[in-house]
Amino acid sequence: MSDSKSGHRQRLRNKFTENPSGLNETELLELVLTYAIPRMDVKPLAAELISSFGNLSSVLAADTSDLCKTKGINEYTAVCLKLVAWVGENYSAGQKTVLPPVQDAAKEFQPAEDTEQATKPVITPTLEHSGSLFAEEGALFAEKSVQSAAHMFSKSLLREAIEILPRIPYSKTTADIRAFLINNLHYNSEKSRMRYTSYITRRLFPSGRVETPIFSFSRKYAGRQELRDVCFYLFYKAEPLMREIIENLLIPELRSSGFVTRSNIRSYLQVKYPETKSHVDCAQAIVETLVAAGVARADRTKIHFAYRDILLPSLAFILHSEFPAGMYYLNEVEECTAFKCLLWRQNQVKESLYALRNMNLIPKISEIDNLSQVTISLDLDQVVERLEGGTPL
Repeated sequence: MSDSKSGHRQRLRNKFTENPSGLNETELLELVLTYAIPRMDVKPLAAELISSFGNLSSVLAADTSDLCKTKGINEYTAVCLKLVAWVGENYSAGQKTVLPPVQDAAKEFQPAEDTEQATKPVITPTLEHSGSLFAEEGALFAEKSVQSAAHMFSKSLLREAIEILPRIPYSKTTADIRAFLINNLHYNSEKSRMRYTSYITRRLFPSGRVETPIFSFSRKYAGRQELRDVCFYLFYKAEPLMREIIENLLIPELRSSGFVTRSNIRSYLQVKYPETKSHVDCAQAIVETLVAAGVARADRTKIHFAYRDILLPSLAFILHSEFPAGMYYLNEVEECTAFKCLLWRQNQVKESLYALRNMNLIPKISEIDNLSQVTISLDLDQVVERLEGGTPL
């Protein structure tokens, strides 16, 4: 490796250790790749991955097989990227995990060609050797991710997801679902279909697991607001920025103007993410998402919205997604963030829960001495099965 490339890597490491927030998403990815690929200029590769998958979050969420389709990424490198993602999710700030300082890890596992002592043996990082390094970088990335531009998104694709979901064959594996999407999305470019497949898969299954009840639900409520509600709920679970926009911009205006301007959204993004230039694209994607979900309507300058009536199938699906079997205080259910982000009328939650009880979708609502409790007993599969067997609502 040339001295200039060696110096660039060192400057990148120094920049990270001094101020992790100072790196943009391409630089963060480049830094990780330097430990997985010690003898190559990985800056173009990092840029290509960001371009192909859309952002850093999507790169880290991509399947190993899809990552390996990029020239320069082999299975070893793909596993390293997945390791960073996994560690970031499972060992983020607040957990009792003791990690070594990143400076020490960098010194211990630094490839020889990155140092001035060329006589030292080359240590190629392996998963065993580099675990502490990736753990530190993954944890730091997770800690700053709320403020990171990696949480911005430039494509909505909610409308496409809602339209294609009822056609996706039943499957318990994301590989099958991804294969179907790549073959059936309406974009001419295979590269675009692969990129948008990553977006849609991550947003339909934000937990990383395939929740099969969504297939039955989508077939029963295809083309209806109930399906738009549920897909928007899954989208907001996968994209924290969507929830933030609703809570900080839309909800405060519900009781007054009932609108925000497109420039309001762009300004919010510019203040929150001053280091990126994607504000316009992200603001447009946010507007497209709200419109596709049926939550808002938009004109050239404004996004209009209002409190919405609760649809019982939507409530049944989202209630049992948010609240596993157990007993809950009624006010806890009424204050559910998901219900608020759907702009549902809060004064309808209680009466809607009683309606679900009458449909045998929840077993009990008890009100004793001003203490109201809701009992949840079914899982999501059972709820959707009962909705399938009932008459359309």
